[in-house]
Amino acid sequence: MRKKTLFLLLLLCHVTAVAQSTAQAERWTQQRANEWHKKQSWLVGCNYNPANAINELVLFDSVWDPNPQLGKQRAPKPGVHNSGWMQSPGAKALQDAAQYPRLEAYVKGVVGAFAKDKRILAWDIWNEPDNLNGNSYGALEPKNKGASSPSDRSNRPACR
Repeated sequence: MRKKTLFLLLLLCHVTAVAQSTAQAERWTQQRANEWHKKQSWLVGCNYNPANAINELVLFDSVWDPNPQLGKQRAPKPGVHNSGWMQSPGAKALQDAAQYPRLEAYVKGVVGAFAKDKRILAWDIWNEPDNLNGNSYGALEPKNKGASSPSDRSNRPACR
């Protein structure tokens, strides 16, 4: 559990450092922020996903089915919100410390490749890391999921 927590801390620190290294070290003034905003075009979101896609645009997601698998996915359940969504990387990978270098390389690779792309306004690195899915998949979640998530700030040093 300590290795997992350490990995998540290091990952969060790395992402924060990358973001800070590409931005000015000091906080922008309100005038500078407004000037930047005026130069931005209308935000249209991610308009390249087909309407029938069951996917998300975050690197990791801790909501919904914690047991993702490669290959053809099950059909969505009519009337059930996001019934086809899967967690990424999933409970099995999060419980296996040998997977952490692969996960770290994935984040660094994607963020590094697009870090200076002006079309990217923000990154959603990990969506709801401490969501225990109590109403849907809670019984399938790792027992320590909430305790080892990046949102558990009790044992985490500040990242700068």
